Amino acid sequence: KFFLVHFNFVFFSADLEAREREAQTRDSEEEEIRITRTLEQEIIRLREEGSRQLEEQQRLIREQIQLERQQRIQGNRVGNGADGKITPKLKLKWKCRKEDETGGGYSKEVLLRILQKYGDVLNLLISSRKAGSAVVEFATVKAAEMAVRNEVGLTDNPLKISWLEGQPQSNPSSVLSDSSGQPRTSQLLPCCASGDS
Repeated sequence: KFFLVHFNFVFFSADLEAREREAQTRDSEEEEIRITRTLEQEIIRLREEGSRQLEEQQRLIREQIQLERQQRIQGNRVGNGADGKITPKLKLKWKCRKEDETGGGYSKEVLLRILQKYGDVLNLLISSRKAGSAVVEFATVKAAEMAVRNEVGLTDNPLKISWLEGQPQSNPSSVLSDSSGQPRTSQLLPCCASGDS
């Protein structure tokens, strides 16, 4: 009888342990499935959130571009005669052969460095068709007047600067010219010729 009781006890213990292991395995598998589903849901949520953020950034960029266009259009209206004012533009000329890769010593960077000391330069266009020619647009008439009056450019290849548009009518003495009728050029200071400003 003892043997039978002991056998039943061992059998039930083994059976109980097997059921516990099975339950733990099932719990473990269910936990893995739950974790996997949670991770999948989190991945989907992050993708959607990332998409929303991307769409929001794209919308903000489109709005910024639109705003800049409107400001540019409004600026052009103000600068090009909506209230009778035209932004001052100057014509720049210098000696340069078409085959000269250095542009006669004048690049956009060199011209900007030379001209920005007089004031804000809104635009600078170097002609691709006519070597040794450019147009500069200043933010103010005063800056353009000072450039016309004082700038000669590089000492080994002087600039000839003349008004293209926006020249003030009230002060005819603002454009100085020599006997040939060409705009007068001044001497470039030695500190500026070497690139030290």
